Amino acid sequence: MAELNNEIGKLTKEINQFNQENASYLSYEKRAENLAAEIKSLQGELADYNAIVDKLNTNAGLKTSKKIVSGSKVKTTKKQRRLTSFLLKNKTKRRYSNN
Repeated sequence: MAELNNEIGKLTKEINQFNQENASYLSYEKRAENLAAEIKSLQGELADYNAIVDKLNTNAGLKTSKKIVSGSKVKTTKKQRRLTSFLLKNKTKRRYSNN
């Protein structure tokens, strides 16, 4: 009977040790997941900074950006004029066709 009690005691200790190790593992796993998410976020931030540095290094600074915006505005204005002209012509045609 004593041997059985000793064996039960050993098994209980092993179970307790396993439970502690398992709890530690789960804690480390959660920490690793949190750190992986933080790394991913920081990588995205680093990519943004690298893009800014690339633009600065390739002289694609504020002047270039302004030129791009200005060119886009000119194109937009031209398209607006063409659309307005088209709509006025269409409206005029409808008026004459209804009369």
